[in-house]
Amino acid sequence: MPLKQTFFTALVALTLFSIGCAQVQAGYRIESVEPAALERIMNGEKGSQLIVIMAAWCVPCITELPGLIDIYDKYGQKGLKIVGISVDYNGPEAMQPIMDKLKVRFPIYWVGNKGISKYGINAIPMMFFIKDGRVVETITGQRTQGFLERRIKDFLE
Repeated sequence: MPLKQTFFTALVALTLFSIGCAQVQAGYRIESVEPAALERIMNGEKGSQLIVIMAAWCVPCITELPGLIDIYDKYGQKGLKIVGISVDYNGPEAMQPIMDKLKVRFPIYWVGNKGISKYGINAIPMMFFIKDGRVVETITGQRTQGFLERRIKDFLE
């Protein structure tokens, strides 16, 4: 096999391997859920949860996502669950490339318009702090990682 063809074959294999690794590292595919399933996610869990409402077109949502990943990595071992909820009009496919690129390690679900009206989502990003199935605080708008980390520490106590 000529060197040029060998190099090209190796490059294609490496690219396919890299794409496959990104999918494995991300770990989650965004699933569509009905509002009733979202209700179970929000109210059925014991412990501390952070539900983050986001959309692929929302620059503040995407800007704060790396900080949320760091917080999840740091506080997930201490009992914090984070669940993302995509409200993109174009379905779950809109957020998946971002989730893959950032290697999000917590689940993100898509609810669409039904979830927006049911939960009174009037701005994004929006976060619901949930303790033992009860919303204890709602935060609207982008926050710094430092602010969120201080809030999470208080929330977990």
